[in-house]
Amino acid sequence: MTVAGDSANNAEALGATAGDATVAISQITNTTKLSDIGATADEDGNYKFSINGVDFSFTGDTTVNDMMKKVNASTAGVKMTYSSLDNAFSITASKYGVDSAVDIDDKGQSNLLSSIGLKSGTLTKGENLEVEINGKVYQSNGNTIEADGSTFTISGNAKVGEEFTISIGKDTSAIKDLIKDFVKEYNQLVEDVYKYLDEKPEKDYYFLTDSDKEDLDLTEKQEEKWEEKAKKGLLYHDSVTSTVMTGLRTALMGSVEGLDGNVFSLSSMGLKTSSDYSKHGMFANIDEKALDAAIETHLDDIEKLFTDSENGIMKKFSAALDAGVKSTGDNKGSLIRKAGLASGSSATDNEIFNAIKRTKTKIASLNKRYESEQNRLWKRYSSMESLLGTMNSQQSQFMSYFQ
Repeated sequence: MTVAGDSANNAEALGATAGDATVAISQITNTTKLSDIGATADEDGNYKFSINGVDFSFTGDTTVNDMMKKVNASTAGVKMTYSSLDNAFSITASKYGVDSAVDIDDKGQSNLLSSIGLKSGTLTKGENLEVEINGKVYQSNGNTIEADGSTFTISGNAKVGEEFTISIGKDTSAIKDLIKDFVKEYNQLVEDVYKYLDEKPEKDYYFLTDSDKEDLDLTEKQEEKWEEKAKKGLLYHDSVTSTVMTGLRTALMGSVEGLDGNVFSLSSMGLKTSSDYSKHGMFANIDEKALDAAIETHLDDIEKLFTDSENGIMKKFSAALDAGVKSTGDNKGSLIRKAGLASGSSATDNEIFNAIKRTKTKIASLNKRYESEQNRLWKRYSSMESLLGTMNSQQSQFMSYFQ
């Protein structure tokens, strides 16, 4: 439903004739003030009107753009626009069908709406969409209809009274994309993890202490490169991380009993792991035809394979992940127990932190022993030095007798 003003009325409101309407209307822009349009204000100098029972009031300094913004943001349920090409204002109802309504009215002495051509505009009332599906009539105030769990969208090509046939089938493209994304992300996980597990350490490089840095006299860039070399191989063949990855790989080997009584697994739908040992169980290329066939004929089995509460892949996969990275509760994951997280209680409650703590304690103990032994030896050497001094003095006295 739309109310639109014609250019001739707009032009006359500005004191122009229909013949030079284009020239007159071109004077209106989004920044034109309401006082410059030529409408009559009320005794207070304001311009008032109502749309669908919602009252509006504007001063003469209000621009056309600000007026339209306020109308469009209101609860009137309409949209006001101005087209410089058509030289016309229009008001369109937000709702469709029989629920649409545009009721406009100038208030009091103000005649702003009629001045811009809307009072004499045309009113086009909408009708509800009515469709008969399998003998049942459905109505909607939009161009979509919900029927039996399906959504029908009627385009502008549909004609009144025309019959048409619709074939409804399952949209399996989303399921296929979801499975392919799972394969892609799993392969990326394996690649990222084994990049560190297979990285051999640089035996000639070690982490530098402050004294090492002074002795080697390295530049800042040289120190950075040295540290990068020293960090290589920190996870080389790490047993804890390898165990977690083995658990994930084992979870993907799960299977369920299909509706036909046969065993159904990832290989049944064209997903097989690589036979190359260096790939560490990554998926090989997906057999697209086998996957399409499985989705078409074994969709329920696919759902069961992934979501079964006992043997489902995702349940086992989640359990394998928790075994490695679970960060809450008493039974934390093996990786959390070993290295912890940067934040939280596990930051100081893990094997590496405890090992560092033990090492620091041992170093402090050794330093004390070193200082104690150093003091003991200094005392002994001091006594020996004093004794040697006495002996030298006695020897000098002895030699003096013979002289």
